[in-house]
Amino acid sequence: MSLAAVVVVPARNEERHIEACLLALGAQTLRPGRFATIVVLDACHDATALVAARTARAVGLPLRCLTGPGAGSGPARRLGMDAACAQLLRAGRPTGLIASTDADTRPAPDWLERQLAQIDSGVEVVAGLIELDDAEAAQLPAHVLAQRDHQAGIRLERVQRNDPGAAHHHFAGASLGVTARAYRRVGGLPDVPDLEDASFLRRLVDHGVAVRRAADVRVRTSARIDGPARRGLSTDLAAAVRAGVADADRSIACGAPGVGAGDAGTALR
Repeated sequence: MSLAAVVVVPARNEERHIEACLLALGAQTLRPGRFATIVVLDACHDATALVAARTARAVGLPLRCLTGPGAGSGPARRLGMDAACAQLLRAGRPTGLIASTDADTRPAPDWLERQLAQIDSGVEVVAGLIELDDAEAAQLPAHVLAQRDHQAGIRLERVQRNDPGAAHHHFAGASLGVTARAYRRVGGLPDVPDLEDASFLRRLVDHGVAVRRAADVRVRTSARIDGPARRGLSTDLAAAVRAGVADADRSIACGAPGVGAGDAGTALR
């Protein structure tokens, strides 16, 4: 059975979340054996590795763990995506899918199958819809959720100026798929400590690679405000909680304007 995809999950001290992520991958509708999973253990000093190994064994998920450089989410994700690209190319699968997600994220059961359907139609990059975990989102102040919705509308309008068919504004590592061939052609993920997805979007635009923002490719991600990344959704949520509604725009509107294919910063993602 040919390898169709390799999933990449960077993780730093994610013992509380990695189990749910891997259980969701173990429940994928894509047939067993058609995808592999790489977890990048990035300077973990908790039980992330043990929980990941135990969960993968329990659900029969092929898992490879790599040791990250401990320099942030960007280098960790880059290490995993580089390894996934090499694995697909060795298997003779240049159009195989490198599928990135996060340790605090639960992909929908058809997450991989939906991305592969897009790839089969000729798409090379798929950005998925990212929704907040309902229970955690309910713990956030109402103004933070309202601001997230407001920013989503603004960013979608910007994205659709260049991509009228975009179903959403998201372009983030929590749900990002790219063929091995396209990944290699653009030089891979940029070597930056964080906001690596925003930098990758700029690189794709510079190389003329189109992005499909598909509504049927979905994940649910944590709404926590204490995540390990130095910049990203959790830090923006935390800033919005601290700032209050009056200062929310100034605190969290950190998009990346002028990249042609739409914004790719955090801005409550």
